[in-house]
Amino acid sequence: MDINFRLFSERLGRVLAGEEVTLSDAAKQPIQNLHAEVEIVTSWLSEFEYDISYILLQKIVEDEIGNPDLATVMDEINCFTCESEKVIDTFINSITQQKSQSGCSEDIFDALQGLQTGISSSSKSRDTVGLDDRMEELLDLLIEGPPQLSVVAILDSIGLDKTAFATEAYNSSYVKHYFDCHAWIPDISYADQILDIVIKFLMPSSRLSEIMDKNYEMKKIILHEYLMTKRYLIVIEDVWTIGVWDVIREILPDNHNRSRVLITLTQIEMVTSFKLEDGENIGLDLVLTGGPLRATYNGWTFLILYHGNISLEENIGKAVGIPLVLRHFKYCSLPFCLKLCFLYLSVFAAHLEISTRQLYQLWIAEGFIPNNSEATAESYLEQLIKEGFVEAKKRKAGGTINTCSIPGHWRPVLLTVHYMVEFIFSPFMDPKGKSPKKVKRLNAVKRQEDFAYLDYYDSQLHSLLCCSPESRHFDPMDWEKICGMFKLLRVLDLGSLVLIQYPSGIENLFLLRYLKLNIPSLKSLPSSLLSNLLNLYTLDMPFSYIEHTADEFWKMNKLRHLNFGSITLPAHPGKYCGSLENLNFISALHPCCCTEDLLGRLPNLQNL
Repeated sequence: MDINFRLFSERLGRVLAGEEVTLSDAAKQPIQNLHAEVEIVTSWLSEFEYDISYILLQKIVEDEIGNPDLATVMDEINCFTCESEKVIDTFINSITQQKSQSGCSEDIFDALQGLQTGISSSSKSRDTVGLDDRMEELLDLLIEGPPQLSVVAILDSIGLDKTAFATEAYNSSYVKHYFDCHAWIPDISYADQILDIVIKFLMPSSRLSEIMDKNYEMKKIILHEYLMTKRYLIVIEDVWTIGVWDVIREILPDNHNRSRVLITLTQIEMVTSFKLEDGENIGLDLVLTGGPLRATYNGWTFLILYHGNISLEENIGKAVGIPLVLRHFKYCSLPFCLKLCFLYLSVFAAHLEISTRQLYQLWIAEGFIPNNSEATAESYLEQLIKEGFVEAKKRKAGGTINTCSIPGHWRPVLLTVHYMVEFIFSPFMDPKGKSPKKVKRLNAVKRQEDFAYLDYYDSQLHSLLCCSPESRHFDPMDWEKICGMFKLLRVLDLGSLVLIQYPSGIENLFLLRYLKLNIPSLKSLPSSLLSNLLNLYTLDMPFSYIEHTADEFWKMNKLRHLNFGSITLPAHPGKYCGSLENLNFISALHPCCCTEDLLGRLPNLQNL
């Protein structure tokens, strides 16, 4: 609950160190005073770390708060942090645009004094079985099961990470070759969104613009026609409501060609809606043995996988309830720096392998890593892996982690905690009573419609991310909103969303540290971009092949990371420009640039 306040404290330290803006001596003093006062509050909060963690747990389980006074103080601290960030943002923005440096710090100091008054008034062990046997059983159900469209349901059970289990099957070569088309759909919050989501994830992106304007019945007809001659697999992660199945059955055609829907279930109680082959309802006292259970729901075939040796009712407590509480406690015991890095993983979809290169650059741009050290970022990730919060997927020959993923049993913790502490806002969570005006980080990973509500967010937004691998064209109107409304962005990652051409207005985002865009048509980096985005650490455009780069490139002294399909750099202009000592990675430098003079200006370049 104190995460945002402690991040604010660290940010003030970076401001004083000149990492965000160059301060005059007159402007430095009030910021130093502010930082000193904030450090006092931070020290005070450290004495109540256990109590704060316990309040968070009580909120998560919707229990009565045992220390309402401390909870009130924490609410005041978070409100203060939100308002103070706004004043600091305005202050820095005014300096960046060469306006007056006076007037802002006093407002913050007054707010802090009020906060101080408010504060002073308040006093592995798992029952596992062979995964290979389980996987063989699951693949048999997907590939060799009954000819009619069927649902394979994986229940939460002791010793099984159901998301990782489903992911392994989904990514297997058997599935890739057997099914004509397949899609992984993240957890669905509302049943009325299912048709649009299935269309977007399953159908070619080139057809989406013409389809999405149709009415519901016409969309359903188009989807049926597209799938009629195809064997398809749809994976739906964490189904929470019985209504999802009614909609899925309505919108998907059954071609009797062994098409499948694979779902993971956390709410085990939902299986009581199913009937056994003898017509009896499934009871929670049932102990499943001897392979998958065949059941029906309104005449629809379900194949249920449950790898437990206890009743469903006992499993709810032992595999779901108790472990979830213990995992929340384990999260609360993490050092602050690791809490930040772990919570940030919520911006990535559960089934994806996460590039550590991208992850480190995001952590650094967000200000989570001391001294912007990639070695420190790597050590943080290693610690999270050692404690079981993250799983290493691929390593290089020397042991360096190349990709990682989030174990499925940690997803509920990620979602509940980042929502409770207002660390990252995800529109699909639909937080009750929480104003988007307060958020600093927006994760628009779920749906295209998330961008339609940009008007609801505060202009002080620091990070806007869409880390979905989904490739579709990005609406130019949404781009205009981003550049017009969110001029204080530090992180802008639009993932695989395609921009038709170089976007105007991007040069006004002076404070950007991390920029990832997909612009296949881009052939040159203009001076207007490079001369204004001097705070960039990472420039990531993997689908752009740059043939010309303006000389202003050599003024980007903070640049650390360049990722392009290919990039041609200009010769060093000589005067007014030094070496780029922070640049340590270029993905694909054009051979014509590999001269002794140019490479000599990049003394710390480690990867080419």
